Amino acid sequence: MITINKCSICKNKIEVEPISGWTGGHNPWPIQDKGRCCTECNDELVIPARLTMALGITVKEAHKLNKEINNVNANKV
Repeated sequence: MITINKCSICKNKIEVEPISGWTGGHNPWPIQDKGRCCTECNDELVIPARLTMALGITVKEAHKLNKEINNVNANKV
């Protein structure tokens, strides 16, 4: 079992994922090369940064796209 307690970005506690029970947080790349991050930092910083790099879109567009993806995924649960 992974026992990472704090987000390497914001230093807040990494919470247990409610659906899966996962306690290990998320990969923080490209914001950081090491550690794990919380869901909030993943959603607000990491995923938009990845979308910006991969798709060549603005950070604002990346945030909008990420919210749309999260809404679709939430409706599937």
